[in-house]
Parts: sequence; structure tokens; C-alpha cells
Amino acid sequence: MKPILTRIAVGIAIVFLLASCTTLQRMSDEQGASWVARQLNEGDTAALAALSASPFLLDGEIIALPEDTAVFWDGMVKAGLKLEAEVSRAVEIKGDTWRELGSSRDVQVFFGKYVKEGARLLELPTTSGRRVLVLYRSSWGSRNLYGFKGPF
Repeated sequence: MKPILTRIAVGIAIVFLLASCTTLQRMSDEQGASWVARQLNEGDTAALAALSASPFLLDGEIIALPEDTAVFWDGMVKAGLKLEAEVSRAVEIKGDTWRELGSSRDVQVFFGKYVKEGARLLELPTTSGRRVLVLYRSSWGSRNLYGFKGPF
């Protein structure tokens, strides 16, 4: 009888462990979305540019220079883009996730070469009812922005 109880306890522990992993990932995604939205909404383009990878993927095009990425963030603020601080959808980067940010071979190669393991594709709503995609990675207190698409 005791081995059965032990197996049940181990099974329950595994279920809780798996559930907590999902919860932790969701919390990390929400914190990332909130951070990006806050920086953009408050006009802190310097923070966004500082954490943007170089090269940076924008609407399927590769931006090679960090200065050009900074100009992009400045333009988003000047255009009045405002984001809701919530995640509509979060996607683990897998084999064909790159297709959400573009359809060219350059985008596919960009994902394979520059996007680090653990990156996520976050979909955030805008305050005007549209949405954007942010290619984001958070790891032990550091953040990286690899790409952006939208609003659409």
C-alpha cells in the first residue's frame, strides 16, 4: 500500500512542478510586455534602444546599425504608438515561428543566427485596438529586444 501512496505523491508533485513552470513563464511574459509598454508609453526610447539587439528585425527587415534602431523607437513615440501592458499571446520560438515576423530567407536566417534560446514572441494590443509583435528575451534580470512588427 505504501508504494502506491508514494507513486501518487510523486505524481502530484510532478503535476505541481509542471504547472508552476507554466505559471512562471506566463509571469515572465507579462513582466516583459509590461516593461516594453511602459518604456514606449513613457517615451523612454533610450532604454528600448539600449536593450535592442544589433542587428534588429523590424517588420521583416534587418536593421544593422544601433543608431537606426534608436531612430525607429523615437519614431514610434513621435507617431503616438501606445501599448497596453498585457500579453494577448506569447509564443515559444520554434522551427517556423520566424514566419510571424516575415517570409523571407533573411528573416529565417536572422532567427537561426541572432535570436537566443529562451526568446519569446509576445503579442501586445495597442490602445487603438491594433496589435504589435515583440521578439523578446528575459534571463536572470537581463532583457533583450530582437525584433518588432506592427502595428497591424
